Amino acid sequence: MRFLLPLLSLILLLPGCALWQQRLQEPTISLVGLEIRELGLLRQRYALTLNVQNPNAVTLPVRGLRYGVHLGGEQFATGVSPQAFTVPAYGETDIEVEMTTNLLTVLSKIQALLAGTQESIEYQLSGALEVDLPFVGAVPFSNKGVFRLTTAPAQR
Repeated sequence: MRFLLPLLSLILLLPGCALWQQRLQEPTISLVGLEIRELGLLRQRYALTLNVQNPNAVTLPVRGLRYGVHLGGEQFATGVSPQAFTVPAYGETDIEVEMTTNLLTVLSKIQALLAGTQESIEYQLSGALEVDLPFVGAVPFSNKGVFRLTTAPAQR
């Protein structure tokens, strides 16, 4: 009898945990900034500014994230960030993450961007937020959009 009560409690709690996790809605993550930090022959570094919107009634304490970026339908880069941040319930926050690519894999995209031949480029972000909540590990996300490229005005 001493082991029966804890076992029954555990059995009753497990479906509740699964239901709570299913109610957590996927956050919306959008690319709002892209800055070239370093252009080397074999390595390029970029700073991505991401806007994270939380559609849930609970604050999301994020321990880190993993992500993939596709530009123009082609894989551009993948990355991870150990940066911890908090997204308030029904709120949003901007975060900056760094991304490193190899010239050989992104040469055609970089040429188009530097040449200024494109005014916009389609992107897709996907990955997961590692959330520090009970019974919730990774919260997946996926979002598509168009990133408008701006150029500096010509000097006279």
